[in-house]
Amino acid sequence: MTMHSMIRKLTALAVTLAVAGCAALPRGMTDTASVLPAHGTFIATLSSAETYQPGRAASESLVLRRPLTLQTGIVEDPAFVDFCNQIVDRLLASWPYARPNVQVLLVPSTSFTSDTTPEGAIIVSTGLLNYLSTHPAPDNGDRLAFVLAHELSHVLMGQTTSRAALFKNAAKLRGIVYAGAAITLGAKAAVIADATKSAVVADYLFGVATTNGVFPAWQRDQESMADLLAIDLMAKAGYNLQGATDILTILIAQERKAAAAEPAILPFQHYVTTHAVGNQTEINFGFGQALKPYFVRAENAVLAGHPAAIDRLKIAATYITRQYPTYLPPMSDAGFTHIIDTAPTRLMIENEVSLGDAAVSLEHRQAMEAASQLRSIKSIVLRQSEYYLFLQAETDFELGRSDQAAAFLTDAERQKLETQPVMVLRAQLLLNAHHYNAAQAAFGAADAKFATQAYLPQRIQIDKLQGKTLIATKLMFECNASGKMNLIGECDHADQ
Repeated sequence: MTMHSMIRKLTALAVTLAVAGCAALPRGMTDTASVLPAHGTFIATLSSAETYQPGRAASESLVLRRPLTLQTGIVEDPAFVDFCNQIVDRLLASWPYARPNVQVLLVPSTSFTSDTTPEGAIIVSTGLLNYLSTHPAPDNGDRLAFVLAHELSHVLMGQTTSRAALFKNAAKLRGIVYAGAAITLGAKAAVIADATKSAVVADYLFGVATTNGVFPAWQRDQESMADLLAIDLMAKAGYNLQGATDILTILIAQERKAAAAEPAILPFQHYVTTHAVGNQTEINFGFGQALKPYFVRAENAVLAGHPAAIDRLKIAATYITRQYPTYLPPMSDAGFTHIIDTAPTRLMIENEVSLGDAAVSLEHRQAMEAASQLRSIKSIVLRQSEYYLFLQAETDFELGRSDQAAAFLTDAERQKLETQPVMVLRAQLLLNAHHYNAAQAAFGAADAKFATQAYLPQRIQIDKLQGKTLIATKLMFECNASGKMNLIGECDHADQ
């Protein structure tokens, strides 16, 4: 079978299965019509049935599960969180339907980001605060209000659970396509015979499906819908709407920066190589390398939290001009400046960069440099965080200071907000010490607590070391069904 005919056959399979699988996708996924209402405010177009539905309150552990999967975890700055809660309360004052109990969480990260968890918590990065504090503007309070209003709007429209469904559907589609690629390429059921080629074809088809707009259209519409509701909430709460257009303008610059880092699309000839085989010349085409730039773009379109900022700005600006042409309340900055200028928050924002630097140093096995960077952190907020304790433990282990490392790790485990990396570091240490049963239990506990399959390779490796072939085979089957290409490759390597 030629590569062209194989791809054509697999594309048909992927599209058929995708259409079947998307029949019950969340409302609005395939609706590419403009989100602008024909007239009036966006909030007036919403009905009670379409909005947040109060149910059984999510436990704190469930609300925190996703942010605690990050190496950074979260930091506790009561003054800033209280300030954000006041903004959220002000925004909710005019909301006519059921009001969620929203938590605001602060993540120590240099990136300019905000997000929501499926359970409705709002996540704000210290990088966003650092940007606003180092770019003084008379409407910085309004800018923060828009960030919170936008994420709050996802919760109010019940989109947080459907956003979570996006990632599940994307992984499901990848799993289906991967299986189809493996079968078509003649792989056996238990062992993927040509994992690399299968992954390349599956990635290509996943890119085809996402480029055709199955997922991105829904994501894009959701973002603009959240923008419009955020604008309505801000207007009713008395915030200046320039804060909304300012944030979207900043996001445009952030997206352009990210796009510049994507792999370049090179001419066809770049991927062609030749070498002599006897009296003949064999021509090879780097199929995977040629497809990678396209796949990266497709995957970014699916996984990006806030795609197409330039389109969002156009829609938001049009809406403000039409609906709020004379709405000009005073800009607000005093409250934001007061909070940011408090000593604990200011020191936290300034020192957060050193945490990121220490993490990078450890990735490059530069433990002495990481130790110096960690010593420079004076912020009590950061020094009490699990991220700091985790990095300190990892640094001491690298430097051979096992007792100090264990002490830091124990302190981290005592925190009420135990992060996934802390659990995994402890599991890895148990594995290194050949405590196989304890290590297996620890990796399994991390997978269970954080609803992930990330530690299947370690669990497969432990079972293979103990001769538990049948259990390892079952875990390998679970790994193959995940649809996560990198994970499948790691599992395959652990199974050897």
